[in-house]
This record gives sequence, C-alpha cells and structure tokens, in this order.
Amino acid sequence: MKSLEDIIRFNRENATQVMPSFQQEIMEDAQAKGGLNSGEYIADVSSLLSMKKYIDDLMASNQLDALCGAGSGAYSPAAVAGYPSITVPMGLADELPVGITFFGRAFDEPIILAIAYGYEQASNRRTPPKFLPTYVK
Repeated sequence: MKSLEDIIRFNRENATQVMPSFQQEIMEDAQAKGGLNSGEYIADVSSLLSMKKYIDDLMASNQLDALCGAGSGAYSPAAVAGYPSITVPMGLADELPVGITFFGRAFDEPIILAIAYGYEQASNRRTPPKFLPTYVK
C-alpha cells in the first residue's frame, strides 16, 4: 500500500473479509479532499493554530491550569486544538446524565486527569445508570 487510494481500492475488492461491520466513508471523504496545498487545508491549519494560540494565551494570562464547561459541547475548543480533555459525571438533568469537561494545553494530561479526579471525589455526583426504557420530554 502506497496511498490512501490503494487502501480504499483494496477494501472495496475485499469488503466482505476486511469490512464486515463498517464501511470506509471517512477514508473516502479524506480522499475526496484537496491536497496539503489546497485552500481548504491551509484554512483549517490556520484555524487550528489560532485556537491553540487562543487557549494558550487565555490560560497563561489568567494563570489557569485548566478550562471547563458543562455538557458534551465543552470539549470542542480542545478538539479543534488537539488538546487533551476529559469528561466526568456532573449529575442529572431530566433523569439524563450530564458531564463536566476539563481541558488544558498540549501534553497537560497529568494535570487534567488530576483535576477531573479531584472534582469526582469532591462532588460525588456520579449516579448509577437507571436504564430507563426511553426518554420522552
């Protein structure tokens, strides 16, 4: 295999053996994108670098070890920047579990894990699942 195109072709030719449960949409989408010199790629890299700088500057200027937010969307800035994040239980909302997400700078995994663990121990907000049949509001 010398390219993504080679892998996609192999997978198509051997789909029943190598992809019995999943397809290769992500690889096909990646193949359809432009190269590393495309405007789209350059804009995405610029966005990534901007997000990293924003997070780093925000944390440095406020002497923060981590940032946090409620719900699953709170990890988005970390995901864009490629920074570590962790979500732990924060309680229930309408009988559904809600999490709090902590994230920090590159390679701050030990700090983020310690903060999340400390929060879990101090808040004691984890509740066992109720295995409700469905959720209707």
